[in-house]
Amino acid sequence: MLANVKERDQRDTTRAESPLRKASDALELDNSHIGIEEQLQWALDMFNKSQQKMNRIEIDSHSGCCFGVAKAISRAEEELQKGGTLYCLGDIVHNNIEVERLEKNGIDYNQPRAV
Repeated sequence: MLANVKERDQRDTTRAESPLRKASDALELDNSHIGIEEQLQWALDMFNKSQQKMNRIEIDSHSGCCFGVAKAISRAEEELQKGGTLYCLGDIVHNNIEVERLEKNGIDYNQPRAV
């Protein structure tokens, strides 16, 4: 899975047309191991530290995760509501907090699903 992410990032940053680039003044947050509350607190802390430089922080009302991740989570939650156990080969998303939340709700990452 990590190899896929690295391959995607390499492709996106080296494409000829409109390559993905981090803004020179961007702040970077690795949210792999923190939940939404910690992410928000980090943003607020960064804002408070640099109020003199920034007039405001805008958070897109549609921000969050990509449509594929949102769909995967939604489908998993629908299946879990039916009862029973949902088996998943590997983590369903790249966010440990969400993976653990789904596991508490019944996803089993340890057993292969019979086909």
